[in-house]
Amino acid sequence: MQAQSDPFLGWTSMAGRDYLVRQLSDHKAGIDDTQLEGNGLTEYARVCGEVLAKGHARSGDAMQLLGYCGTGNRLDDAIANFAAAYAEQTERDYDSLKKAIKAGKIKASPILRN
Repeated sequence: MQAQSDPFLGWTSMAGRDYLVRQLSDHKAGIDDTQLEGNGLTEYARVCGEVLAKGHARSGDAMQLLGYCGTGNRLDDAIANFAAAYAEQTERDYDSLKKAIKAGKIKASPILRN
């Protein structure tokens, strides 16, 4: 699976017909299935899920996205919780910045000094 288009993806015309062409990578990779236990299996499943989700998210297909998001509130709640935690962290960082400016540890423009 690819999370983005192959850099060698292109097109050509021959005998009046258009063709989509691409060169697949010659590089081959494999998974050592003896490592697919415990944390190794969990990490492998996480990476596979992430690549699959990125591929579908880039597709722009609303039905595929809906399939991942579902109809419940789980995704909505997760996004809201993340946004709230991010906002709180931003406020803490800004307070730390203001304290560092007041203490003279950081030089700042007059706008940030208030």
